[in-house]
Amino acid sequence: MDRIEVATNDDFGRHIVLTGDVKAGEVVVDEFPFDLTACKECSWPLCEKCQEETAIYHKSECNVFKSARARFSGIINEESGVCTQLDCITPLR
Repeated sequence: MDRIEVATNDDFGRHIVLTGDVKAGEVVVDEFPFDLTACKECSWPLCEKCQEETAIYHKSECNVFKSARARFSGIINEESGVCTQLDCITPLR
């Protein structure tokens, strides 16, 4: 991950950029895919299915996040590759 930088611009928003050459067949990023959308009320990520089917469950945590002004940052620890905010909330869901 030392050749990857996080960049932001108006065209693509927040995204990653590879800072070096890539060899044919080289794995650049290997992550578990999440299909997430941000809650319009609190900004925390939800899968679209959960947002539709279990809104009643998210409503409680949404109120807590809004009251605490706990916005989702999406910051990933460079050493561990972990987003601590998701580590905290994902097991509860």
